[in-house]
Amino acid sequence: MLELNEMEIASEELRLAVDRRKNTAFENLKSQDSSVSITVVVPVYNEATRMDRLGTKLQQLRDVEKASRGNVICNIVLVDEGSTDNTVEILHNIKKEVGDEHGEDKITITEIPDELKEYKTRHIKEKKVQMGGALSHGFRFIAENIEADFVIYTDFDDSVPMWEIGNALPHINGGVDVLIGSRREKDSAIERHGEVLGNGARFISVWKDLFPELGKVTNDTNGAFLVWKRELLGEIADWADQTKTYSPAFKTGALAQAVKSGKQVRSMGIAFIDVAEGSHFAGNDADGRLKVYARILKGLAIHSDNRELVEKIKASNEDEMLDFIAIYPLHHSLI
Repeated sequence: MLELNEMEIASEELRLAVDRRKNTAFENLKSQDSSVSITVVVPVYNEATRMDRLGTKLQQLRDVEKASRGNVICNIVLVDEGSTDNTVEILHNIKKEVGDEHGEDKITITEIPDELKEYKTRHIKEKKVQMGGALSHGFRFIAENIEADFVIYTDFDDSVPMWEIGNALPHINGGVDVLIGSRREKDSAIERHGEVLGNGARFISVWKDLFPELGKVTNDTNGAFLVWKRELLGEIADWADQTKTYSPAFKTGALAQAVKSGKQVRSMGIAFIDVAEGSHFAGNDADGRLKVYARILKGLAIHSDNRELVEKIKASNEDEMLDFIAIYPLHHSLI
């Protein structure tokens, strides 16, 4: 356990690291001399008591536009996953308020179709989690209805500040197809709240062996900042629908698909606040998190060409999967 003075030093180092990232981001925004339009897609589920987080996100997007002198144009698509509280009603009220001041196209609200709601309900009853359906629907909705150059997935929490768009600009201007905001890059700034749960590195080691080419690009596919060229969205939504990849396996599986199809995929560091409770990731204790890892790997196995590892995962029940992950050898890039 860190002593108080050590905690203060660590906190100061984190603040400086975040400031460096933020300063660089705003310098990039100020120097952006060409127009780029960005749509931010956010899955939403029962967030009625946390709407302040959406307000923070919207303000950060306005700051991005202002710093770039309007050269970076931002809007947001909120994908409701079938909320059972008054989330959707509140969102429409916020949309009207924002629209009156900044334009109706700044916020778009869409809901997942009934078949995905039924899928989500079934998996919640089975103590499983679902988010890929929201992203798949959001991707298809944007591909068919929203004009944008790039689309950024983020979560409803304030995990990643939207000024990170400024740090993404050199990659966007450089012709990247997909950009992964990774918490495991050396220049990332990570603020953790609560206990650091184990087995994450072993989970990563498994998917890196399932998808070796993706593993060469990044050590982190589950951060809350993924940038996609808009023209890829329809293809990814088709892949998700064809394979029924509607679980949290969506993000890693979609990235593996992008690498496999020859897209230019890069990774960059991010500022990341590890919130104590998330709206999508069920399992905020070590055992719960391990069970989610096991289910994600089950969902990913169908997309891998590593037949030996796939067969091991397919043949394992839940308890066997937990043991399998817990003793899996760490990948050399994580040691």
